[in-house]
Amino acid sequence: MRAQAQVHELAINPAIYAELSLAFTRYERLDAMIAALGLILREVPRPALFLAGKAFARYRRAGGSKTGVLPDFLIGAHAAVEHGRCSRAMRSATAPTSRASNW
Repeated sequence: MRAQAQVHELAINPAIYAELSLAFTRYERLDAMIAALGLILREVPRPALFLAGKAFARYRRAGGSKTGVLPDFLIGAHAAVEHGRCSRAMRSATAPTSRASNW
């Protein structure tokens, strides 16, 4: 992480923040740790939220058993959108399976 911080801005999103909160008793302490590490908290863009939902739907169609959109889908979709892979990933995740799925 230190090496990447020298080259890139390092960020977390609210899903990661929520998972990190499990290790802290107060949000102020978590915020202090995030600041000390030089991380920024970045909101998840709507295209990433959309992509996460589509990826989750594909997961369920493939037999996945979880019933809510998992943090991994939010984190992965956010990374895809932030790094310019959104259009390719969205085409793959949103490939229509029926006319109704276009909505």
